[in-house]
Amino acid sequence: MNPRQVTDLANLAICRAKLGEGAAAVEAVATALEIAPRDREALSGAASVQALVGDPAKGLEYLEQALAAGASAARASRDDDLAKLRALPGYPALMSRYAPRKGG
Repeated sequence: MNPRQVTDLANLAICRAKLGEGAAAVEAVATALEIAPRDREALSGAASVQALVGDPAKGLEYLEQALAAGASAARASRDDDLAKLRALPGYPALMSRYAPRKGG
């Protein structure tokens, strides 16, 4: 793993969150965000980490930033790591803003 590669750090953070290593997960994703604060992978990783071990409301904020940075709403809507975010009141409106438009 490259310790300066944002995608590697985001994936490491998610893995640590899934292993129950919440503090290490938050630290890894914070490093990714320090390196690239507007990177969609870092922001998506932060959304996942917050949904898994942190604050789902904060996760929703990161998800919004990730979508604004070009992350796929379709992929996010299927991501099991973001399941806790789907129960939040702001989730449907957020996803509808970034859903692909049909018919151009």
